[in-house]
Amino acid sequence: MSASALLAAFLASRSDTDRAALIEAHRPLVENTARGFLRRLPPQVELEELESAGHLGLIRAVDSYDPAKGASLETWAIRSIRAAICDELRSRRGPGVELISLEAADHLPDPGPDPFALALQGEQKRLLVAAIARLPERWRLVIEGRFYAGREYTDIGAELGVCGSRVKQIEGKALERLRKVLALDAPTFGVDEVLLGSFAGSV
Repeated sequence: MSASALLAAFLASRSDTDRAALIEAHRPLVENTARGFLRRLPPQVELEELESAGHLGLIRAVDSYDPAKGASLETWAIRSIRAAICDELRSRRGPGVELISLEAADHLPDPGPDPFALALQGEQKRLLVAAIARLPERWRLVIEGRFYAGREYTDIGAELGVCGSRVKQIEGKALERLRKVLALDAPTFGVDEVLLGSFAGSV
């Protein structure tokens, strides 16, 4: 069953079974987000600790998700996962664990703008905006729709006159193009972190 079908089933039933299936389907968000944090942290921080904290954030996101607020569950979950990981890092703060993004998170409401949105400033953000602007128009519209507006594939597809699966393909190609561009211009950060954490504040 697709993630959208699992979400629809859970919103209709609110059953523990559908809730568990929805959480499991979105587990890769926890793993990817935790790995993104790990690259910016000292070696004494373990991936399993970040994933454990992130899993709690995912659970909170599923339980609190309200589609009427306009964000996709994926966008809502990523914010909650990152907030939970930041909370975990703050609780064990010590030498080497003080990162700019973590400090920025101290001044944000929960759930609010992603801490990476404040951490990735200046040259990195300029490179990101420039790279997105150079994308073909349809690719740029898909990236803006997905990562800025939190729209579903089918919603964007209806606007562009294509199916949702085609929008997903375009998103993949656009992300790959951005990865290649940013790997040359800014190799120290990942494109998915930047897009999800700072793009909304850049347009």
